[in-house]
Amino acid sequence: MPPDGANLDQLRAVDLDSAVEGNQASTKTSPHGDSRPLLKIGGEVISTVGANIAFVLSQFIVLWLIARFSDLETVGQFGLAMAILQPVFVLGRMGLRCGHATEIEQTYALSTYLRLSLMLAVASSVLCLAALASFRPDIVALAFPLAVAKAVELVSLTLYGAFQRSGALGHMARSLVLRSVAGTGLFAILLLYGTDVEAALWAQPLIWLLVFLLHDMPARPREGSLRPSLRAHGVLRLLRTNSSLGLGQFLSVLQMSVPRILIEVMIGSAALGLFTVIAYLQQAAMTVFDAVGQVITPRLARYWYAGQRAAFGQMLRSLMALAAACSLLGGALGLALGPTMLEIAFGPDFADAGALLKWVLLTIGLRLLSAIAQSGLLSRRAFQTFGTLQATLFTLSIPCTLTLIHVGGLAGAGISLALMAAIRLLLLLFLLRQTDRIDA
Repeated sequence: MPPDGANLDQLRAVDLDSAVEGNQASTKTSPHGDSRPLLKIGGEVISTVGANIAFVLSQFIVLWLIARFSDLETVGQFGLAMAILQPVFVLGRMGLRCGHATEIEQTYALSTYLRLSLMLAVASSVLCLAALASFRPDIVALAFPLAVAKAVELVSLTLYGAFQRSGALGHMARSLVLRSVAGTGLFAILLLYGTDVEAALWAQPLIWLLVFLLHDMPARPREGSLRPSLRAHGVLRLLRTNSSLGLGQFLSVLQMSVPRILIEVMIGSAALGLFTVIAYLQQAAMTVFDAVGQVITPRLARYWYAGQRAAFGQMLRSLMALAAACSLLGGALGLALGPTMLEIAFGPDFADAGALLKWVLLTIGLRLLSAIAQSGLLSRRAFQTFGTLQATLFTLSIPCTLTLIHVGGLAGAGISLALMAAIRLLLLLFLLRQTDRIDA
């Protein structure tokens, strides 16, 4: 059971002493000064980013296989189902992964997180399938395995937060790779042996559930009993604690859909196709940035919770400087090689996409800096502040994108991405400074 009252105060004191002593010991024994933590983070980032890239590639292969073994109508049904499932399940996650990863004092037991995530997974599945059955019953058979896969993933991601909190990032990376390779491999085998797409899609939830039960749960950090409790107040308090974070992540997903919807309405499908290909660079980059955040956020949280403000600030500044250097280098390479690579890969229709590419590359650089700043904010568990930030950005993005598309067309959409990324970075830096002053 989660600690409370005086026991919680005692636990905080013990954790604080342990964290401070651990930091002092590492400082005394390390001949490399402050470079060793960053070197260790570099190794963790490489493994975590690699696992996330493997997962993204596996999902792309699934889409390619559906297109290869079915028709365009089935591909469209798959896209519609995912468009409905994705935002609902992002809301259903309620930020539990980040919440547990940054909860150094362990106010809530892992069992409480898992119970809540299971309840949210079931509720999200029922909501999505009921909605699809109401207005598109023809795609329920295809959406059913996708919803079950998303439900298993929701619970798995909550357990990943425990791996991050305990520093067991190797377990998390291995789990992602197992899900990617085995799930996609079985899906491909079923299609090759003549199974229809709707039935073959059950391969992923089956494999993901087996990985969760046979790999993830046995390797979980030991944080007390997982026996179910009849008391619901802990689950409800946890839901209230993380609601702002979950809403903020949901609005972030919706914000990425705003330019696509407005381009389709104002310019047309052909322009949307061009924008989708170019903007996929940002989506791929955000996957990498999320992986970086998974590594650094718990570490920053430990510094913050232990009262080591100097170490917290030094690590955050070092990471921001590294992110700025990577952004400049990546942007220069993208501007030099991007237009030619687009034309080679996608044909002459993309030869004139240089203006849009320029703004998307600028957006990626700004979002990398924002990802580091966001990790600093979330490591302090400023979840309500994060939710308010995302609501503000989502509200601003609609008139901003509408106006710039009206004035500049497709290039205007790219400008809106860069402008919103710049506003996001500035607000995050402002909020970090404000929380510093409040804490002081």
